[in-house]
Amino acid sequence: MLGDRQPAFDDLAQLKYTKRVIQEAMRLYPPAWMIPHFVENEALVGGHRIPARSPILLSPFVSQPRPDVLAQPAGIRSRTLHSRALRRAPALRVLPVWRRGGHQCIGNHFAMMECQLITAMMVQRLRPSLVAGHRVVPSSSMTLKPRYGMKMTLGAA
Repeated sequence: MLGDRQPAFDDLAQLKYTKRVIQEAMRLYPPAWMIPHFVENEALVGGHRIPARSPILLSPFVSQPRPDVLAQPAGIRSRTLHSRALRRAPALRVLPVWRRGGHQCIGNHFAMMECQLITAMMVQRLRPSLVAGHRVVPSSSMTLKPRYGMKMTLGAA
């Protein structure tokens, strides 16, 4: 689609697959891996009573890959390319940064645009691949990131 030219803002609507790959990566490895929340009304969760106004932590990093939370949790094709499953799923079963409502990230549209354009430019020229034997281990600090970095090689596209 882009050929050799640099992607621009007007290309974003055509970069659907790029956007879906980025969303899938963020679903599995969300930058905000823990989300603080207050329970409005008393609730029963997994047999445990949670009193009204209790502080809780939601973890999309823990819940997103679970088949009991999201049907077909693994693989971009099962969920993002065929998004009927997403439309049927309750809105809060998937908790990435592009959520809707009052808790939406203020910079999500800019971040997604930037990510799509940078990714499109990168894969035009490079083919990133993880170094053989290097294991990516998430580090749980304020944001989720690889504990030991990501050792990669960049080959020509």
